[in-house]
Amino acid sequence: MEPVTTSIDSKSGLVATPSPLAKNFARNSVYNLVGWVWPIFLSIVTVPYIVHHLGEEAYGVYAVVSIVAGYLAMMSTPTAAGNIRFLAAAYARGDWNGLRSQLTSGILVNAAISCAAGVVLYAVAYPLANFVFRVPPVLLDATVVSFHIAALSFAFNGIAGSMRSLPIAVRRYELVNVVTLASGTASTAFVVTALYLGYGLVGAVVAMMLSSIVALLGFAIAIRLMLQRIPRGSGNARVVDADNTKQLVSYSGLLFVEHVLSVIGTRIDRTLVAVMLGATAVTYYAIPSRITDIIPGVLGVIVSQLYPLMAEAVASGRFAEAAKLYDRVQRITLWIVCLIGAGLIANAYGLLALWMGPQTADKSWIVLVLLMIVVVSRAPAGVAFQTALGIGRAELNIVLGVGTIVFPAMAGAFLIPRFGIEGAAFAMAATLVPVQLLFAGMIQWKLLGTRSVWAIAMPFVRSFGAMALSVVVMYLVPIDGTALIGLAAKSFLTLFIFVGLSLLFGALLLEDCRTGYAMVSRRLSWMGRR
Repeated sequence: MEPVTTSIDSKSGLVATPSPLAKNFARNSVYNLVGWVWPIFLSIVTVPYIVHHLGEEAYGVYAVVSIVAGYLAMMSTPTAAGNIRFLAAAYARGDWNGLRSQLTSGILVNAAISCAAGVVLYAVAYPLANFVFRVPPVLLDATVVSFHIAALSFAFNGIAGSMRSLPIAVRRYELVNVVTLASGTASTAFVVTALYLGYGLVGAVVAMMLSSIVALLGFAIAIRLMLQRIPRGSGNARVVDADNTKQLVSYSGLLFVEHVLSVIGTRIDRTLVAVMLGATAVTYYAIPSRITDIIPGVLGVIVSQLYPLMAEAVASGRFAEAAKLYDRVQRITLWIVCLIGAGLIANAYGLLALWMGPQTADKSWIVLVLLMIVVVSRAPAGVAFQTALGIGRAELNIVLGVGTIVFPAMAGAFLIPRFGIEGAAFAMAATLVPVQLLFAGMIQWKLLGTRSVWAIAMPFVRSFGAMALSVVVMYLVPIDGTALIGLAAKSFLTLFIFVGLSLLFGALLLEDCRTGYAMVSRRLSWMGRR
């Protein structure tokens, strides 16, 4: 199929011709990072206030309500994610009637799933509170009411998530993150206000529901503005197309299986540690995990753009452009994670000793090193994962999900009883690094047509080589990393050496430096004019 060449509403920019796939990729990455970081920052800052006003037991209930809603989201999230692919394809083809119909199908299907899950949560609120979580009697009534309110909030969130699919599909990430920032800020502000006014646990959960309504209204306004600028195609348009709905449900089923496997896979090591070694061991394993878990989240908000872009590329026949974008994104994300990895691996003991004390550092620094190696290999796998989603091969991601559970579980069952938490971390590194790198190579070879093993392997060799050599050099430098000044000096020197070696090995190109400098200069110039 030939690429679409007509454009619409170029003045507003809300919808236009499918532009080069790499256009505004860096800008959208910044938007996504801000939208991801800000709510987390607000949550961290306000947690002490919320805990103080709720008390430990009520805060535990508040957290449990959020956890249950998070598990229920596995029901609605795949449908919203699946619809992005079909909306992006319709956008690339200029099928405006199909885009409208697909959007409506996605909203209706997701609304039905979200409302059904909300009804289930409402119905089982009392058994959950009384028998599953064994809430103290003094908090039982408030907990049941909180679950009822959370059920309604979940329905709102599900519908908002389906509306969010349209701006993502047509690359309007600024709209997504404006609404995300508004609802995230509103959530924190509403909860703090409710507690300040003395409304307690129920008031805090009501505040969360109000923020869900803010998100729903925000995305409703965003898609209304976008639809006003999308022309109606020729012929009779169906409000809901049965074939589109069946296609969406079928693909979303695959995404559901993949999502469940992913959730289990990211927790399999901690689950095994808890079962085999007990709660104390989990503490020493979870502390380094809290550090390494942040990094995939940062990379995820960047590489998630590949999902709609690859769907757009398939629909418009731009395979060569997609392969070129894949290569560049993989190289840059791999370099970023190796930069972070070099700093954390070289300073693992000092960081943990300064943060949590020498005793924790003695027991956990090797775990941090091994888990960081796993995270490094997750970067290219994440790029491949989003690419497979975009081109409609979610079944390949399911195979990866099975591998990330079975192999670590088998290795962990053998190593954990013998080597403790270090055995759990080594099991993850020994199994997931080759699995994830092979998956990334397979996607590039099989689906993007890269037939040179050397071309596939070179980004890994260059970035891994720069990271490994940087770490070796820093372990030989006699700087005490357990003091704040020493840790800062050692971290800066590690990053300086890594950047130098990256330029020498070709992991970082001068073109990348010029592009980054130009982007920063444009932003600073824009801010100066404002």
